[in-house]
Amino acid sequence: MLRFEPKEQKGALPPKGRFSTEERMMNLNAREFMLTPEQRKAVESRSMDIVVLANPGGGKTALIVERIHHLVTKMQVPPESIMALTFTSKSATELRQRVHKRIGITSKAMWIRAFHSAGLQLMKTFPAAAGLQDDFMILDVAERRQLIRKTVLAQQRFRYLSEDELLDHITRAKNGIVLFADLPVDVQRALSLYEGIMREQNAIDLDDMVMKALKVLTNEVIQHQIHKRFHHILIDEYQDINAVQERLVQQMLGAQASRFLVGDPDQTIYEWRGAKPAYMINHSKKAELIELTQNFRSPIPIVDLANHVIAQNTKRDRKPMQGLGEDIYVPVVGRFENEVAQAEFVAMQIKQLIDEKRFRFSDVAILIRGHSQTPVLEEALSNADIPYGGELFWSQPAVSSALALLQAIEQPYYNNNLAKAINTPSRVMDSLQLQKLAKEYEVQHLSTADQLLVLSHLPGEWPHHSAFRQRLNSLLALHKDSRLEVSSSLISQLISAFELEDDPDSRSNQLTLYAATKKLLDLALSFETSRSRAPLRDFLHHINGLRSEAQAPGHPHGNVQILTCHHSKGLEFPVVFVIGVQLGIFPNDFFMETEEDLEAERRLFYVAITRAQKALFLTAYHDPEWQPSRPDFELKSFLSAIPSTLAQEVY
Repeated sequence: MLRFEPKEQKGALPPKGRFSTEERMMNLNAREFMLTPEQRKAVESRSMDIVVLANPGGGKTALIVERIHHLVTKMQVPPESIMALTFTSKSATELRQRVHKRIGITSKAMWIRAFHSAGLQLMKTFPAAAGLQDDFMILDVAERRQLIRKTVLAQQRFRYLSEDELLDHITRAKNGIVLFADLPVDVQRALSLYEGIMREQNAIDLDDMVMKALKVLTNEVIQHQIHKRFHHILIDEYQDINAVQERLVQQMLGAQASRFLVGDPDQTIYEWRGAKPAYMINHSKKAELIELTQNFRSPIPIVDLANHVIAQNTKRDRKPMQGLGEDIYVPVVGRFENEVAQAEFVAMQIKQLIDEKRFRFSDVAILIRGHSQTPVLEEALSNADIPYGGELFWSQPAVSSALALLQAIEQPYYNNNLAKAINTPSRVMDSLQLQKLAKEYEVQHLSTADQLLVLSHLPGEWPHHSAFRQRLNSLLALHKDSRLEVSSSLISQLISAFELEDDPDSRSNQLTLYAATKKLLDLALSFETSRSRAPLRDFLHHINGLRSEAQAPGHPHGNVQILTCHHSKGLEFPVVFVIGVQLGIFPNDFFMETEEDLEAERRLFYVAITRAQKALFLTAYHDPEWQPSRPDFELKSFLSAIPSTLAQEVY
């Protein structure tokens, strides 16, 4: 066992209220922020256009709070002329609360909102300019899915489109990531139909809140009113802005308005949403640039390692971070023989830290690149009696779809298993189509499974009849073989029969059906090594046990959190494990086509590292099956670039 000793004497459990980055910047008695010279320069600047480059743990939100306080109390700026924007409702709520605590009741006159909320307020105030009536509806994600399913995809010409695919096209088009004219013709028609239905129902979706706000501001009278009211616009996490949001800011800025932008291009990790480091970098060339270098979150060894990692990105010109935290722990880099050994190491180290009363379970975060990394990890944590929660493999929609396929192979005639499975990964026989055909061929008195069997043998043709027959026959053939073949063989045949493959155009964090099924194949192979016979039924029972353990109640000291690196942004934890830092996982070479793609992955790694407040573990394992997805593109492991002087190595 690795003895992970701190440099200071081990004591009792740390105080319950661990300090955040901003709290460490404060004099807790005076409740005033202790500003560094660079921060004070930013807060007190009288420039009309200010860009603040703030590194991780630099107290970006605290800086905006102090800037607003300075505007109101020192520069006598009317509170109602201030607008502060951020990117999520949660961060806007936090900012609003902190400004209110710092300034008092006058903060209620300000606009402190997320971009979507600001756009919505414009539409509520001027609905006609947005092409809406006063009582317009806002569809949430579930309602939008239902509308698309019942109207657009119910039409025969669009039934081959997947629901997720169409939703992705809508979001990308409305956020300016792709031009409408560049979409496939059928997608354009489906999108136009969707927009027409939305107009008829006097409804908008979440993606409309910025786009339609832009439409409101094309009205010169309304734009003049906005310019007359707001003279100071502050934006937090500016590196996350996309082209449509940037246009909204430009439209709201009057000739006399000042702009105060805070962010970190090195933390641009949402490129698939349209964010680009270039937006902030290019704007900083035209504005007063103030660069903050202090990191109040992490100790010097973690800061030094993070500086070394991000310095590998060549298209940046930044000063290195300065670590101000205590030098207690040395980062650990672990390389292991296989994924099981990696998971057992993580569990062992967490157990050691908790048993020695250095930390609570809730102090620990395990960061992953993708959801397919968690099953082996979850099993190791369960075996070590470590409570955990967060973004678990078994809660992912793609895993439910993959398991539905396996359940159809095991029990095709039970609980509509066949009907669910044949519509994976795309719909080839929805309930409306089945009802219509059952009535036409007079088989509606039969069970759903028997209706499907009868239809598969009839000569008639209907949309997707070929794919329907192929999938149904494949599932029934695999069911027949399931009494003789082991689970791994059945899953391999399933992947081939359903032609499952990863989507090279998908840059999001969402687990694909192929990745979920491939991980179930890996679990089946592992399951079979300890058993002389491993039929599919036994494997599914084993999987159900793992899913039940993942839903176990929490611990008095909280749960270890499992998060994707993307979702860890903005958070901080005393102890951070980043697992699977190896070629094929992190960086994910499946998406690697250019040097810019590699730099984007490295920025994400940098974000993950800088979540750690005290202790950092980076792990990888040997995967004999990994083959480069892009043989023509040379890649090197992130861990191979870390010198031994910056980390303690474990093998």
